[in-house]
Amino acid sequence: TLFSSAVATGVNAMSNTMYVASKAHYPRIVAPLSAALLPLVDLGIGATLAPLVLLWQDTPLDVDLAALAVCVLGIVVLSAGMVCLLSALTVFVRDLRSLVPPVVQVLLLLTPVAYPAERLPSLLAVNPLATLITGFRAAILDVPPPSVGDLVQALLVSAGVFLLGVSYFQRVQHRFADVA
Repeated sequence: TLFSSAVATGVNAMSNTMYVASKAHYPRIVAPLSAALLPLVDLGIGATLAPLVLLWQDTPLDVDLAALAVCVLGIVVLSAGMVCLLSALTVFVRDLRSLVPPVVQVLLLLTPVAYPAERLPSLLAVNPLATLITGFRAAILDVPPPSVGDLVQALLVSAGVFLLGVSYFQRVQHRFADVA
């Protein structure tokens, strides 16, 4: 839900702040990035409460914090890049707002969230979110982690999406006020 929440709220970030963007001078990239980072609050609350519930139920807790941090960072970078790209595109193509939620749902269906990654191993190579969620799951549960090569590939794709999203946003942000 970290990715889907970030993209669902972030796609409208610039459209919702267009009035301010046309009147005031501020770093406009703050709007989509803050929308992309907002779901981290939910994750932080859940990450605080989950161990307490597990301790209350006398369930052993074995978490690989380094792997967890890498996977969360990868998901945040991927979602921030998508949010920057989609929020800038939504300023010019307003119908994109209604297209993004079903596309995110299909992407999540192609990601091993509700089923094990072994069912569709070819998706791990294509979908960076699949590898990151598999790594997230492996850091918390006793399941096999993705290979280091797959994880590095997912992180590189996430970084590429982030750079693409931010560069496109920076390239077109001067035209936002003309569209508003």
